Amino acid sequence: MIKRYVDSAEGGVLVELRSAALLLDPSHAAVAAELLGVAVGVPTGTVADRLPEPPCPVAVPAPFGTPAELAEELAAAAGSTSFERLLDGLTRHAWQDRDALAAALAPLPQSWEPLHALALVATGANPPETLTPLLQHRHEYGGAFGSVLAARLHEAARQLAADPVPFLLATPSWCNGALEAGELVARLARYEELGVRPGPVDFAQALLRTAGDEVAAVAAERLTSAAGRQLAAWLREGGLPGRESVVVPKGTEKYRYCEQPAPDADRLGLLAVASGAQPPEPLRLLLGPRPDLLERYWGKPWQLDERAAAVLPHHREETAVRLLPRLGDDRLPLLLAENGGPCGPAVHQLLALSGSAEDDRGRAATVDALLVLAARQAEAPTGFDPALLGREAGELVRDGAAKPNRLARTLTDLAAAGAPRLAWTVLAALLPVLLDAPVPRGAAELLTAAVDLARETGAHGAIPAVTRLATGGGRSKAVTEARTLAALLG
Repeated sequence: MIKRYVDSAEGGVLVELRSAALLLDPSHAAVAAELLGVAVGVPTGTVADRLPEPPCPVAVPAPFGTPAELAEELAAAAGSTSFERLLDGLTRHAWQDRDALAAALAPLPQSWEPLHALALVATGANPPETLTPLLQHRHEYGGAFGSVLAARLHEAARQLAADPVPFLLATPSWCNGALEAGELVARLARYEELGVRPGPVDFAQALLRTAGDEVAAVAAERLTSAAGRQLAAWLREGGLPGRESVVVPKGTEKYRYCEQPAPDADRLGLLAVASGAQPPEPLRLLLGPRPDLLERYWGKPWQLDERAAAVLPHHREETAVRLLPRLGDDRLPLLLAENGGPCGPAVHQLLALSGSAEDDRGRAATVDALLVLAARQAEAPTGFDPALLGREAGELVRDGAAKPNRLARTLTDLAAAGAPRLAWTVLAALLPVLLDAPVPRGAAELLTAAVDLARETGAHGAIPAVTRLATGGGRSKAVTEARTLAALLG
């Protein structure tokens, strides 16, 4: 139509047509040059992604100074940090002055929240057994991670009733759950001064939150208790060792997942309070092989929350292996990104699944997590690999576990957040897997996103799978977008 009427176009109309032609794809370059005298091209893609500064760790606030402060926080408890501070606060103030604690907690209304029930145990109003039925009917206390939380609550209740301790060992130093090695050594030294025996679950969780530290190990060598010797060995040998994950393709299971070997028995034995003893069962199961977890927890109702990410704060991959396929809290991808440890295939699978979340908040958290991981990878190697993310996302789409339209929105949002090159790298690796015959439903939306990102980044270099679809005939939207993308990529 333009060719028919272009000779009569002049002035402002011709200027507008030439401006619009600049938005055309390279496949129309020759026609645009002939009719309008403009050279159609694509950006050279020299602009770098605008990645945020990696987040700094946030310290856990100091312990509650008075029972009144504790009661105020208990009335509005929410989140991992509140859970840890309240668990420790009830322990501290029951040790210091149980009557003052009871007076401060008296105005609180009755509640089915387990921490409220623990508060009644702390004041002596209820026996520790009252906690059991409450935990059995709360989904967040089921499954591998929830059972660790439940075990900590049960142990705290028994200690409050019969064997009080001045404070807990496992209370983290940082809001992501990490515990400074020097701080743990100082706490255990205080236990020895008071003649206090650590709780087995509290001790094991404290160690799992602590990374190896040679300087702190030297200080721990001066401890005289059996727990002190276990801590010294843990710090000296580097804490919980990272383990490589193995991808298990879709088979009898309905999803793609990862497996890991269990830690060797000697390292696992360091989690016990005394040498030769067994570590607490919930933690042994958490760190053990996947079949044991499935046999114990599969099919049981459970819901993860942010406290799961704080159990193994130095081990993103180990956490991700045990989170899949149930992601739970929308913020888990971002919480994992803010933790430490290398990113393996399980982390990338989790990001792909959360990028396909039905809820907008889950996808927004995924965008934030990708930005954080990319920023940290730029600062120091973490193993985050956008191409691996793309391949895993493609496999999960083909398995039916991830929705291509939702992934397209997530990657579009990632580009809008300042990382179009990162989003394109993911898509460039995703498309060859996605377009392996037969082409799944929804592929057109990812191809559309790829066209936009290729334009924005100036990407070039043919992708064989895209070229094959573009030249294979047909008039579907996927084929049309593939042709446009193939032209953009040259």
